[in-house]
Amino acid sequence: MRRAVSVTGVIAACIVVLIVIAAPFVFFALFGTQDGDRIAEDRVAATADALRDDLGYEQHKLDAPTLAAQHFESTSTEVIPVAWSGSTNDGDRAIIDVRIRAHVEAHSPSFGNGPANTEGSAERCYRFTLAIATYAQRQDLDCRDLPTEVTPPRATPLPELPADAEDRLARVMQQPPTDDIAARGRTEFADAAISIDATVTAAGVTVVAVGVAVSKDCIVMVRHPDGSVRRESFDRISLEPGEGGCTVALYTAPAL
Repeated sequence: MRRAVSVTGVIAACIVVLIVIAAPFVFFALFGTQDGDRIAEDRVAATADALRDDLGYEQHKLDAPTLAAQHFESTSTEVIPVAWSGSTNDGDRAIIDVRIRAHVEAHSPSFGNGPANTEGSAERCYRFTLAIATYAQRQDLDCRDLPTEVTPPRATPLPELPADAEDRLARVMQQPPTDDIAARGRTEFADAAISIDATVTAAGVTVVAVGVAVSKDCIVMVRHPDGSVRRESFDRISLEPGEGGCTVALYTAPAL
């Protein structure tokens, strides 16, 4: 009886050893070796899709170098802007041509570590077209028609309110009230990128909002009938794309 049990145990042990030895080969037979070039091509295509989706609906007025420098990157592939022109200002469009490359190292699996693949690489080129208030468009390009070496694009510094903007606006607000408060404000903020919105409420409160949309800068200041001037706070979510922006409504009709 003991001999039978011993033989059974030996057989079971042998089966376990055979399973352990054979498992990687079975796994390899089931999944085979994947083509590294195909994997790389899939990564390039996925990157192009992700770039188009991330660019989405354009709501900012930016020049092409800024867009190329700030919005074309990937953690899984190499994205290289090679040409750019235009802007997303009204009546214009920005065009950015990019080269996307992917490289895949050869992989020999161990058990439970995924299928094998060959070394591979892929390269494709695309043109992305952006215009204000539209969704980004993408089209394929022949990489042979594009330059191979370019100086990387550099973002143009965004316009912003001057460091002393609050003091400037306070000087405007401290002057005797007039109907042309916005024009007085423009004398202090001549940059066309700076917006000025002004109103006088039914209660006689003068309200002025000064800001730069693209950099989400905004100051709202009020002058009460007794002459006191105060900077007002507001929910900065209102400065995000699609919201009301830097207007007197931040004070007169704040978001709930």
